[in-house]
Amino acid sequence: MREYEGFSFHRIILILMKTTLALVALAVLAFCAVVSADASVPTVTNVYFQKEGKPYTAPVDYTVNCYGYERWPQDPAKQPGTYTPEVVFTYTASCPEYGCKIYNPYYLNYRVIDYCNLEGTAGGTVFKISNWSDSPRPDDCERAQLPYSIIDDGGYYQSTPEYENCTTIAYAISCDQYRYEVPQDQVDTVGCDMSSSTDSGAHCYKETPEWRNCVAEKDTEVAKCKKYLHKLTDGELAQIEKDDRGNDIMYKCQLTIALPSSNQPITPLPQPEPPAPKVTGTDNTMLIAAVVILALAVVGLAFLKMKAKKPKK
Repeated sequence: MREYEGFSFHRIILILMKTTLALVALAVLAFCAVVSADASVPTVTNVYFQKEGKPYTAPVDYTVNCYGYERWPQDPAKQPGTYTPEVVFTYTASCPEYGCKIYNPYYLNYRVIDYCNLEGTAGGTVFKISNWSDSPRPDDCERAQLPYSIIDDGGYYQSTPEYENCTTIAYAISCDQYRYEVPQDQVDTVGCDMSSSTDSGAHCYKETPEWRNCVAEKDTEVAKCKKYLHKLTDGELAQIEKDDRGNDIMYKCQLTIALPSSNQPITPLPQPEPPAPKVTGTDNTMLIAAVVILALAVVGLAFLKMKAKKPKK
């Protein structure tokens, strides 16, 4: 067997293994970078289907497909007509009756959306609305009014006027007079512990023991204000609306979808095609067996010919 350098079976397997490991490592690093850079926001959407201006009470199953292209921060924008839009965002939901909730964070980062189509079945009838919207996220959205503003040591707290007044006084304590400003000609050699920028230019400062003591005292005064916070009870925490993954809802949206009217083209559900006749495999098995027998016969015949040509000792 002739072995070409770099193309033997074992070498190919080794190369594939190394390449796979490298790609997996890069994928993990890229995933971690994306996850750490931004995150989706838990969102609930109240969906209402209507037909001819009236609430539609029959079950609706629908899918939203949004077309465009993916664009990462380092990528240039594409001009219309220079690319073929493809699906960059999609979701499917079901509304068993009029008024339903869906939990979709509408994570749209790194996507440029040209248009969205909406299609599905309403009361057993197929419908499709082309160019339904330019975004899957409803326009009618607002931030949820959460009953807490501070999470500390595993507890959920709501601010109070007493807490706001206390922290205002504590944060008013100034420690700037205890820091040392480094002359500009010594910045490169001395370095900066902190810096600031004003109309007069950039300033470089070094910490001093007095400055550190002042900051510690300030932090202590701020911590004392925690006694004025209202800690949420278990009953209050239980009333917070959560998404299907147990996360506190941060945004609430409302979406009203108008189904095509009766005089618009609506096609009935396609009937399932009859199942294809099953192949028992008997004919295939016999054919394979015949091929195997024929191959063995050819190999045996070749072996006998080689043995016959071999000179006797």
